[in-house]
Amino acid sequence: TSHGGRHALATIYFDLGVAFKTEGEMSYGVEAYNESLNLNPDYVMSLVNLGNAFVEMGKTDEAIGYLRRATELGGNDPQVWYSLGNCFVRSGDRERGVKAYEVALDKIEGDERARAMILRQIAKFG
Repeated sequence: TSHGGRHALATIYFDLGVAFKTEGEMSYGVEAYNESLNLNPDYVMSLVNLGNAFVEMGKTDEAIGYLRRATELGGNDPQVWYSLGNCFVRSGDRERGVKAYEVALDKIEGDERARAMILRQIAKFG
């Protein structure tokens, strides 16, 4: 499969993961995100969604690795940092969580609803 073909297939698996998660089929979603990452290891949103799925399943230790990698690859996306913050908070590390929320806040431009949401999290856990 060509490089472009692998990336297109990775997108299909990502979309499948989103669909499974939406339907409450978390384990199938995790499989689909993993397959997406097998095809394109640098697919930031697959890393984020896989990390978020593990957070929702209470597996924050597994989630942190995926979310940290997502920050390395997609560090300008506030959603990546917000997800990492949620993971840290859920794992009991409020201090790191608030730091990640602050980075997310720093990267948001013009979206007042998102800014307000992050500020609420900082106020709640800071």
